[in-house]
Amino acid sequence: MALAMPASTQNRTLARLEHDSVPAVTQPRVDARIGSAGTISAHAEPLSESTLSRSAATAMFVNGDLVRALQLADRAWRRDHRDAEALFVQMEAAALDADQATMVNAALRLCEIGGAARQDPRVRLAAARLRESAANTPEFRAAIPRLQMLLANSSEAWPELNAALLHAAMDGARGLDPVALAHASGVLTEWRIVGPLGRHPLLDFDQLSISPNDDLTQASYDNRAVENFQFPGGIISLPPYLPTRGIFYAAGHFASLAAGAWTVRFESAGALEIYVDGKLVHTA
Repeated sequence: MALAMPASTQNRTLARLEHDSVPAVTQPRVDARIGSAGTISAHAEPLSESTLSRSAATAMFVNGDLVRALQLADRAWRRDHRDAEALFVQMEAAALDADQATMVNAALRLCEIGGAARQDPRVRLAAARLRESAANTPEFRAAIPRLQMLLANSSEAWPELNAALLHAAMDGARGLDPVALAHASGVLTEWRIVGPLGRHPLLDFDQLSISPNDDLTQASYDNRAVENFQFPGGIISLPPYLPTRGIFYAAGHFASLAAGAWTVRFESAGALEIYVDGKLVHTA
């Protein structure tokens, strides 16, 4: 994969790969059990909900009665710890109340019971909540062992949860490997970069100085040395010693052992062209 972008030491670029076609894996049925820490093992059957938990959802999302919603959700969850709707209401209520610890715990419980139903919107939002709340905070650090156990016992990759751990690691949480987590999240961390090439970023951007088929295998281009960089968090941030005008080129590699569709995601404040195997796949 190759990138071409105007130079700016202030802009940061994040490259992420997501596999859109994962071979189906038949998961064995696992009974839900409550562990000593209150965790619940994954269950291959559809997520459950109850009349009580649906009433809790109505109280919260239709009537706007947060107190009533929490009362009903708590009662429903005590009756059935696999009640996904009850956990969802608890999670969203805690988020509205800025109760980080309760929100993280409810989101994690929802992911723990929803490992076999990840396309359920409630599970997807729970994973997103965990990623958004990931930081080197007491509330999130307490959830790290359970997140690690959940990922270790998962039969499929879960990039969103790996990304949550990655954010915590980059924020200073100890005992986590940022590079391994970045790779598990689909984030490219190793890049060969050269630049700047050209004097006018906007005018020269459409006139590539390097062929799209070039993998930056040469030691230098136009008297600019190619440098190897590793960005543990996946954020491409140019070092301050590089000039700030011109076009930069970056090349990274990824490999897939199985055929399938892949989504390439970039978050960048500047113009960008993306080439895969020499073919232009995106311009921004």
